[in-house]
Amino acid sequence: MTKFLSQKEAIALDEAYFTECSYTVDQLMELAGQSVAHVAYSHFTDCKSVIVICGPGNNGGDGLVAARHLHFMKKNVQIFLPKPGKSQLLQNLVKQMEMLHIPIIASYDSFDIMVDAFSKADLILDGIFGHSFHPPANPQFASIIEAMKKCGKPIMSIDIPSGWDVEKGDEAGEGINPEVLISLSAPKLCASFFKGHHYLGGHFVPEYLQERHELKLPDFPGSALFVKF
Repeated sequence: MTKFLSQKEAIALDEAYFTECSYTVDQLMELAGQSVAHVAYSHFTDCKSVIVICGPGNNGGDGLVAARHLHFMKKNVQIFLPKPGKSQLLQNLVKQMEMLHIPIIASYDSFDIMVDAFSKADLILDGIFGHSFHPPANPQFASIIEAMKKCGKPIMSIDIPSGWDVEKGDEAGEGINPEVLISLSAPKLCASFFKGHHYLGGHFVPEYLQERHELKLPDFPGSALFVKF
């Protein structure tokens, strides 16, 4: 059975990518974001419009990469950027959105604009928080999570459903309840509480790291970038 990682184990696996495997952050983000886009395209076959909510960290970066790929898959993509990331990598990804004329709802836009965008989208792609998040969310993000919960649209979360504790899940009842979760590299402990459609993306974990961490990951079929649990 596939191992579900604690927060400490997930961070250690990330460190091994950089220090032992010579992966770069942007390389892993590209691979992860591409797999996210492929799951969204495959699972939500009738989806025409997607709003991607991108937080200021690497989870948001995965969302931005996924948005670019979905754009080239001919989806009508819109970005909600409540708090832009400070790193050059994330700033570059935002510039790519602008170059592709992908609309961006920024932090200074009104709350009503965000809610209206949610109501018009076929799918909400949740890239707010990653596995470094500790609940509770601050008031700005808590209001976004609440709007997502009330909008009635299908949600797909990247690695961690926003508002969830990485290990304990939605223990406080403040998080979202996505239809789809795509775990990256390996599922985190919170995914054991998830009852929806669960996928694994990020086909880049070296065999020796899988053995060291006893991950027992499922096989990716053929050229697939993801596999369903």
